[in-house]
Amino acid sequence: MDGHQYASALKETTVPRRLGQWTWHCWSVRTVRINVLVACAIILILCFVMFSMKDESKSFASVLPMDIISSKTAENFRSGILRKWSQWTVFSQLKKNKKITDAVFNVKDKSKKFPGAIIIGVRKGGTGALLEFLRTHPRVVANKEEMHFFSDDQNKYAKGMQWYLSRMPESEPNQLTMEKTPKYFISEEAPARIHRMNSSVRLVLILRNPVDRVISDFTQIAVKLKTVNRKQNFTKLVLTSTGDVNANYCPVYVSTYHIHLARWLELFPLTQIHIVDGDRLISEPLQELRAVEKFLGLSPFFSEDVVYFNVSRGFYCMRRQVQDQDAYRPFCLDQTKGRQHPSVERWLLDKLEQYFIKHNEILFRMIGRRFKWS
Repeated sequence: MDGHQYASALKETTVPRRLGQWTWHCWSVRTVRINVLVACAIILILCFVMFSMKDESKSFASVLPMDIISSKTAENFRSGILRKWSQWTVFSQLKKNKKITDAVFNVKDKSKKFPGAIIIGVRKGGTGALLEFLRTHPRVVANKEEMHFFSDDQNKYAKGMQWYLSRMPESEPNQLTMEKTPKYFISEEAPARIHRMNSSVRLVLILRNPVDRVISDFTQIAVKLKTVNRKQNFTKLVLTSTGDVNANYCPVYVSTYHIHLARWLELFPLTQIHIVDGDRLISEPLQELRAVEKFLGLSPFFSEDVVYFNVSRGFYCMRRQVQDQDAYRPFCLDQTKGRQHPSVERWLLDKLEQYFIKHNEILFRMIGRRFKWS
């Protein structure tokens, strides 16, 4: 067929026929068909990505710290593919820097934990004051009520460890949970039970002049019993009929510290028990609080701005931060603290001091430390 004949045949071919022939030729090419399939797959993937971003668009930008992304970038996270790309970039950075990961995602995830430290006593030694001071620390969460769980008061121990855990306050991951029950110190069951719960738990014990503690203990009991002649009753209770110190009188028994401490040292090393000077906690609380702070592994917090002397109350108080605010408010212990003790005659004080000398010496050798109790 010459050129003239080919041109005549092409003119006779209709437009639909030529279009059909071109389409069939393109579809018959293998690479083109593959490209079409790939294009369809890409469209499906894009649709899936855009759908999944609807639920994630609000949550992710809210947890990113400002040192990783700017506020402008955070605004851009609200739109499509840019958000997805930025999310992937930040996750790549976080994998390389664990500290940033902790800072970003360890956000007030509160839970209940067993106490990492327990104030075990001693009664009328200043446990209440110490706990209130420690509760001022931002890294301490403490149960205000005395649990009496390990001393088995009212069969609480029989309720089980999960019940005990349920009574603990909620705390953040970087906070220390505490509780205090002064009766633990003299309880025969408490040391072994606490050891079974956590053999590495930190124990805080407050000791004060045993004679002053006996008088303070008697005063609290007398107030509860509404004893009228406290001076006369104290003498009758603290002495036997023969005029000797009554070792079986509960306040005297509690003040014989070495008897009770020996039970704890059978299970816990002395390095795991921090002894607070209860007398110094009254006169110089800041120094004692800093020592407790260090023992518990807490960051330095206590200062003259937190702990101050209240002239009207006659003892030290504290300033606590108002929740979710930068403001602080003064806080003092309740009126039952610092109650007036009965006057005790000098001869009776001398008798009590003489009685406790030998017991104090045993304690001092036990702990490798001396207190000015005479």
